[in-house]
Amino acid sequence: LCFKVVLQSGYMFDDMWSSVDLGIAINNDTTLGRMVLGDINRWVTSYGRILIFSFYSDFVLNYLPLVIYKSFIVGAMFLNGLVLGGVIRELTDSKKLTYLTVIIFPAVISLRASYYTGVYAFHGLVQVCFLMVLLAVYSYIRYRKTGKVRFQVISCIFWFISLGTYEVAYVLCFCFIIALICIDGWDYVKNHFWKSVKTGLPQIIIEIAWIIANVVARMLASGDYDGATPNMSLGNIVSTFFKQCSGSLGLGASIKDFHLLSFAEWIEFIKTNVGLLEILSYLFLFILLMLALMYVKDEKFNNVCSMTTMGILLIVMPSVLISVSVKYQK
Repeated sequence: LCFKVVLQSGYMFDDMWSSVDLGIAINNDTTLGRMVLGDINRWVTSYGRILIFSFYSDFVLNYLPLVIYKSFIVGAMFLNGLVLGGVIRELTDSKKLTYLTVIIFPAVISLRASYYTGVYAFHGLVQVCFLMVLLAVYSYIRYRKTGKVRFQVISCIFWFISLGTYEVAYVLCFCFIIALICIDGWDYVKNHFWKSVKTGLPQIIIEIAWIIANVVARMLASGDYDGATPNMSLGNIVSTFFKQCSGSLGLGASIKDFHLLSFAEWIEFIKTNVGLLEILSYLFLFILLMLALMYVKDEKFNNVCSMTTMGILLIVMPSVLISVSVKYQK
């Protein structure tokens, strides 16, 4: 119900250009794989961006039908909600908070009437990157609780992939920090800092290695990419920061659309894509699930402050990173 508009949408923005890459490759007597390798090399040498795992989208967009690609985007968003619920369950021991997260997650997705959001397009990079981060954190938590090294290995693999997919992953390292504090306790971390931190040493090494690689690539790059070029104008940073924070919530993104579209256009978007029956059905299902949630009993409810902090940082930290970008300040 929430994402019908996504499934019915066509190729948009970057997806529109990437969807014809296979045809371009054929016209130039090459393969899509070779063309992608050339694009990776061009992004590294020209712009200093090492996003080797983000180019999966070229194969998805060119070899899968549109409806499968859109289903992939929607599916990734649902998986984000489920894995986030799993992380919360592991750190709080609260069934109620876990179920609440999964229930309300679709309601805060930014289904903007202007369509300019990763919910519809942009290769699904945000969804995939966030999913990789959440899986890395969840696997780390399982490693700490069970002591099984395979979970640490899985965590490192997902973390490595996330850092090579989209730069926003770099600032999401705080999820590991909060997980560590929840597991060990703040007092233990203060008194046994190195003993706690070294449990996440492989993840730290991976991130430092990626940072060094990106810094070197930026220094050697022959050109600039405005999306990765900083502008330290305080006024622009503050304005962009608040815009990004508001866009992190479905309601905030809807309000922002009023500045881009007329009220009539926004209402037409609702009428065209979300019928009255669907709205009432979703509200009925939402209320029913909330009432059922009232009967779920929790034996424990730990680390509420840490989970609240994580939620705030998930909004704030990516917004801080994006707010210094020349491209997004425009």
